[in-house]
Amino acid sequence: MNTGTTVAAAGTSTQRLGPQHREQLLQHLLSLDAEDRGRRFMLSASDGYVQRYATGIDFDRGIVMGAFVGGQLCGVAHAALDGDGADAHFEVGLSVARSDRRRGVGRKLLRECVARGLQDAPRRVVVRYQPGNAAMGATARSLDSAPQLDAGEMRAEFGPGAPQRPPTVDAPPDPHATGR
Repeated sequence: MNTGTTVAAAGTSTQRLGPQHREQLLQHLLSLDAEDRGRRFMLSASDGYVQRYATGIDFDRGIVMGAFVGGQLCGVAHAALDGDGADAHFEVGLSVARSDRRRGVGRKLLRECVARGLQDAPRRVVVRYQPGNAAMGATARSLDSAPQLDAGEMRAEFGPGAPQRPPTVDAPPDPHATGR
């Protein structure tokens, strides 16, 4: 397992997590308030639910990335293998501590999970989130996904055949350019 550390935002490093990080991961998830747990798990997640979730993570079959600031885990992206056969994909859940948001931490974690997920079979990664979660939508779009509403939730896909965000224009056209 490659656990190489990379820098995400100033003072923030990311690395692949393993079973030795389970307690830190659990404490990070337990520190999320009710609103953040709802966004992360798409349901009202009790402490017991969060504990069962953290205990059940299979670090060998999934991809778990963590972001650290000063040795403290401040963000986690978990890509769990889901589905069978042609429907198989990695489904990513992402959380970042409130104090570390808007610094590119979530984008870096999602980018690394997507990149690793596209290298491994089934080479398809999905992020589901609530329609009101503007931060997750912006993060998915920043990685060129075109999130779409699917059965009451947003779905961003990465991999072969996934809807892509159309290219953006950085500046409006120059009305004085002739282009002839």
